[in-house]
Amino acid sequence: MKCLVTKARPVSFVPSGKARSLLWFLSSHAWVPPTLLVMLPLVLFWPLVVGGRVLYWGTPLLQFYPWRSYAAALYREGQLPLWNPYLGTGAPLAANLQSAAFYPINLLLFFAVPPEIGLGLSVIVHVMLAGLFTFVFIRAIGLPWWAALLSALSYMFSGYIIARAEFLSMTSAVPWLPLLLLAVEAMHRGMRTRSRRRMLGGALLLTAGGAMLLLAGHAQLAFYSLLCMAAYAVLRAGQLAMGPISVDSCHSESQPPVCHSEPQRRISPFVVARGIVMWLRRSWSVQRGDPSLRLRMTEEKLRKIDRGHSADQGHGVEVLTWTAGLCRSEGLRRAGIFIISVALAGGLSFGIAAVQLVPAAELTGLSVRAQGAERDFALTYSLWPTQILGILAPDAFGNPATGDYWGPGNYWEAVAYVGVLPMLLASLAVWRLRGRRSRHLVGSLVSFFGLMAVGTLLLSTGKYLPFFIFFYEHVPGFGSFQAPARLLFLYTFAVAGLAGVGLDLLVRDGCERAAVFGRLLALAGIGMMVAGYASMPIAGPMLGMRITFIGALMKLGAMLAVSGMLVALPLVVRRVSGLLDALRGRPLSTTCIACETPALPEGLSIETSDSGRVSTVSGRFHGLWIAALLVFVVADLLVFGAPLNPTTAPDVYRIGDLPSVHSLSASLGDRRVYTPEDAFLDKFHRAFGFKSFGPSDGGEVAAIADRLPPNLSTLAGIHEAYNYDPLQLADVRRLQRLADRTLSPALLDVMAVRYVLIDMLSIGSDLPAFEIGAFVGRENPGALPRAFVSYGAQIVDNHDEALAVVSSASFDPRRSVVLEGDRPSILRSDLPATPASIVSADAQALTIQAYAVAPGYLVLSDAFYPGWRAYVDGERTEILHANYAFRAVRLEPGEHLVEFRYLPSSYVLGLGLSLVALLAASVLFVGCGVHVLCIRRPGGTP
Repeated sequence: MKCLVTKARPVSFVPSGKARSLLWFLSSHAWVPPTLLVMLPLVLFWPLVVGGRVLYWGTPLLQFYPWRSYAAALYREGQLPLWNPYLGTGAPLAANLQSAAFYPINLLLFFAVPPEIGLGLSVIVHVMLAGLFTFVFIRAIGLPWWAALLSALSYMFSGYIIARAEFLSMTSAVPWLPLLLLAVEAMHRGMRTRSRRRMLGGALLLTAGGAMLLLAGHAQLAFYSLLCMAAYAVLRAGQLAMGPISVDSCHSESQPPVCHSEPQRRISPFVVARGIVMWLRRSWSVQRGDPSLRLRMTEEKLRKIDRGHSADQGHGVEVLTWTAGLCRSEGLRRAGIFIISVALAGGLSFGIAAVQLVPAAELTGLSVRAQGAERDFALTYSLWPTQILGILAPDAFGNPATGDYWGPGNYWEAVAYVGVLPMLLASLAVWRLRGRRSRHLVGSLVSFFGLMAVGTLLLSTGKYLPFFIFFYEHVPGFGSFQAPARLLFLYTFAVAGLAGVGLDLLVRDGCERAAVFGRLLALAGIGMMVAGYASMPIAGPMLGMRITFIGALMKLGAMLAVSGMLVALPLVVRRVSGLLDALRGRPLSTTCIACETPALPEGLSIETSDSGRVSTVSGRFHGLWIAALLVFVVADLLVFGAPLNPTTAPDVYRIGDLPSVHSLSASLGDRRVYTPEDAFLDKFHRAFGFKSFGPSDGGEVAAIADRLPPNLSTLAGIHEAYNYDPLQLADVRRLQRLADRTLSPALLDVMAVRYVLIDMLSIGSDLPAFEIGAFVGRENPGALPRAFVSYGAQIVDNHDEALAVVSSASFDPRRSVVLEGDRPSILRSDLPATPASIVSADAQALTIQAYAVAPGYLVLSDAFYPGWRAYVDGERTEILHANYAFRAVRLEPGEHLVEFRYLPSSYVLGLGLSLVALLAASVLFVGCGVHVLCIRRPGGTP
């Protein structure tokens, strides 16, 4: 009996669709960029993630933490954070744009973690988003993933973002610019390919990204981002109108349109301009006859102008026909629809953010910025021309992290470092693509980003060059903000985008050109190091140059040398590989070409021999070479950015637990403390000097908090008459400036100030000194309470006259109150003011029990602001403008219960507009989505 042995057939396993997608994701390079872009910020900010540390220096401690911790507390109590009664005799909270009280990411952090932890997490999340959005945008314009990764790393870890990480409103705004550009790019591609899905998705992305940008809390960066987005939309609209033209522009009715199914030709702008002029001239001269006569005559002229677009060359007739009939062209129609769609999506984003924008506009109109920024103030923090060196050598003037900064202004306003190698690659991109068109419209993108980088760099010089001054005087919006150097935001993004293009060109140009470029960089770097080392003994004494300047130049030389060696490395490996091949008896490798293989990312150069055999050693090396370039850039930026954000223990934010704060609060009652501006600036510079970050250990930082700088009083529940805020109420600020100069008891009484937190010897005053724990200053012993009843009134005609009366030496707030407008006067100045007791108080409501012995006015020394409503014994009454900046209501003799409630109409209007915009956006996008999904394509298939 035979035994039949059969060969077993292998069992094949075919994974499902989801499994195939997962296997492709893991086996390809798709997982590398997002993983790096998420993990590297955790590495940079590791003390905030695993070290139990928190941000504290400067603005986090003095502004963002007080605002956001109080907003979070109100949200947890079930209230909206509309008003802060502790700062500046009361101030709007949600209307303060930088509080970002309605920003979705902040809302999540308010409920998820303690506020001091949320500050650091907010920075990390937004740095991640900046990198991810930049990566996706650069990929969308056609660059390979490693080029997009370089752009993302250069932007997210740039000096502009990392050095300003503690300016949380700015950090929250920077990720949304690349998302807006990505949305415009998606809409452009959808319009170009007639893809309704892409068009709808881009519009939805633009609406969401624009709303997030506007809610993020920084009006200046939002303004710059929207300008950049508008310019990019105009660029893409121009490309839709002027080319490329596809064969479907003149298709017959019997054939369905086919978008970009054949190669396309680009139209010369010169031909377009001449065609328009001749068509208009012929339109005037030919009054009657066949309309096609004008078209035929124009075609003949255009053929003579542009020999390359003749009828026997592809789509020449279509090009000429389009140029001659420009006013009725398909390209202009698409460009118009595209611009309208972008404007509609942008308008919806403004509508969604109206809940924040409308109250902010109201506050701005009543603040010190109501008339825009004054010229000197607006030009503050202009980029000193010599600081342009900081683009490549950011520590030339020292660094506050090392305690040796000696440059003008502060460090972070002028830093725009994106890394040495990215900056060189960006320069290479501009140089290689000058006067030349590239595939996938990258050439026009290089021109756009190149102009944006140069233009914003010139504008950032502010008062030192005339460019920004012209924009300040003639372009709306530029006169509303401080610090021209913040335009480096757009410069940073433009250079990061150009760096990706430069890396792509470097890879595709081959080994020889890369080696030439690298050798030049290495020689320049070595020469710079030698010159710096040789000049150290004489440059300081003779030229007055500080050691930080020479050290930064030597460091720049070292970075240039290493960058050059890395760029030239492929040629070295190629020659070594060729030598090894020769020793083994194989043909020498002679070419370096771009090849797409599964083993390598698309477009990487690999070696081939004369026999056509691929050198796997060199192919693997090119992948490692790209990785080495990226690692070098990451190391450079992480080392640069790591010390720029000092951290401390979270105990620093527990101001209310300090014994001296408890003592001060107990002695205040219902009165306030006040820190004059000069005293605040003195405290600020002693604790947060621009030249050095200072110590970060718990004891030293706790001593800073123990001085109770303005805004920290919110953490302890102490009412402070001063407010460290760029949008202080103008009326209150004018009174504060008057009080700063004289410490007049009458003005202090008007603001209900008992303690002036100031060095006792710094201002000559008759007020007695006081000392409570760590707090010293002057005391106003008989300070009026926040609420009291006044029986005398002085009626003035206008607001300026009220200020003159309140600031006069004869004004006594204990005898009369200054009221504005035509109203009956109560002349009982013989009766002194009587105190009223505050029964209950929270953020948006205040209940006062008052007894009037005669007709009078209940005066509340809280800021007069639209949105407050008053009820006397349950009946609504008018709130009067009292003592120039505060509130009063009329009282009849007897005991009364007075309630103040805050519900601003600006918030109601903004909320209504936001709900309407959300509803409109939902209906529009759902309706369009259903239409797109249900539309039938040619042939009857849905």
